[in-house]
Order: sequence, then C-alpha cells, then structure tokens
Amino acid sequence: MSLWRQLTYGLRSLVNRAKHDRDVAEEVEQYFEEAEADWRSRGLSAKDATRAARLEAGSVTVAKERVNAYGWENTARNFFGDLRFAGRQLLKHKAFTATATLTLALGKVGDRLWRRVGREPSGSPFNSIAQLEFERGIPRNPFINARAPNPG
Repeated sequence: MSLWRQLTYGLRSLVNRAKHDRDVAEEVEQYFEEAEADWRSRGLSAKDATRAARLEAGSVTVAKERVNAYGWENTARNFFGDLRFAGRQLLKHKAFTATATLTLALGKVGDRLWRRVGREPSGSPFNSIAQLEFERGIPRNPFINARAPNPG
C-alpha cells in the first residue's frame, strides 16, 4: 500500500469512525468465513471448522481490536483522546492548573515575571505606604491589602 493511500485511509478512519468500524467488521467477517472454508476443505464439519477458526484467531471482538490497534491512526486517536482528557482535568482542578501555569511561565520568562506579580495595575506594590498615604490610609481593595501597614 502506498504512503499516500495509507495517509488518506487513516485520515478517513479518524474522521468517519462509523464507516471505519463497518469496514473492519466486514474484513474480520470475511477472514473468519475464509478460515472456516479452509478448515472445511481439510475435512472438518461446519461446526468443527467454525470452532477451529475461532480457536486459531480468537473471538470476532478480539480480531477487531487487533485490526484497530494497528497503524498510525490508532496512535493519533489515542493521542487526541489523551489530550482531551488532560484538558478536562485541567479545567476540573483549577489549583493544579494555576500552579502548572505559573511553573511554565517561570520557565519561559524567568525572573521578569516577578517584576509584575505582586503589584497593582498602576505598578505600585500592594503594600505600598505611598499608596496608603495617597488614599488617606484606606486601601483600594481591603481584602488584598489586609496586612498593609496603616500609617494613621
């Protein structure tokens, strides 16, 4: 099978999973029919040929799983499924997400990050005495500045 054909077949199976499942079911069914016919040609009865084919290849479900586990599209399907699961977990566990984001930001930006963290949008630190003097000892946000020194 050419590389282009493998690529287009794989992309189609990723996009249209139902058709892919039908194709695999037909392929596995045809395999078992041919295996049964081979055992009957060796002189077994129909019932014994069916049993021998199943013993040789396993159940139909196992055969379908083997076919689906083969190829690059299975790896891509698993990767995107894992990516979706990771995204759901990040949305579910906000504290871990914040910690991981801060760690990634520190790795990317380094110490420059701390120049902005811990400051008001104006650029002054939260606990700035100059800010408290300017606002007559009443902080703009008392919940954030609860431990700010009060000069008055």
